[in-house]
Amino acid sequence: AIDAPTMDWGWCPLNNTAIQYAQNNLGDLKKFINEMRLHDGTGTHYGMKYGVALLNPTSNSTIRALETAGLVPPQFADRPSPFTDTDTRKFVVLMTDGKITDQLRPKEVNHPLNPTKELNARKSDREKISSTSNNVTSFYSMCTKAKEAGIVIYTIAFEAPSAGGTQMRNCATEASYAYTAQGVEIRTVFKAIARQINEL
Repeated sequence: AIDAPTMDWGWCPLNNTAIQYAQNNLGDLKKFINEMRLHDGTGTHYGMKYGVALLNPTSNSTIRALETAGLVPPQFADRPSPFTDTDTRKFVVLMTDGKITDQLRPKEVNHPLNPTKELNARKSDREKISSTSNNVTSFYSMCTKAKEAGIVIYTIAFEAPSAGGTQMRNCATEASYAYTAQGVEIRTVFKAIARQINEL
């Protein structure tokens, strides 16, 4: 079932909710999260790819362009730091509430039913752009590359099915860096991760 106040069916987020780049303004971050629309399907591999890309020093030209446009605070203009910077540690905290799925798209990107009717109920109006198996393979490949580059990965399976929990455990830097949570436990988990990062 769809939760109409917070969720749209089977379509990618619009640009204004797709990603939040480097930001340190707590009010802006809370506003962004509170206004985010949820969407059907789980693309954890996309989240991991964007997270790692934004820690890769090759993204610096993008960050600089965003800073020039006023979309990133000036103190972030020199980021991401090189992987060889001994004064910098890089972390990904990845959370999911599902398991990686096929990625479906409407054939008509501007169809009026896109935000209101599930794609699984519109089989003639959808196309598969990538399969679950390909998406899981891509996810694990990105996790491996991140760890090889020295990025520390924490994962959270929030009320996720067992397959999603397994995917997150397999991605985490260590088994102890993979968390599961139900309901308000999520606050404790985030506090635990923040404490560990500060200790590191």
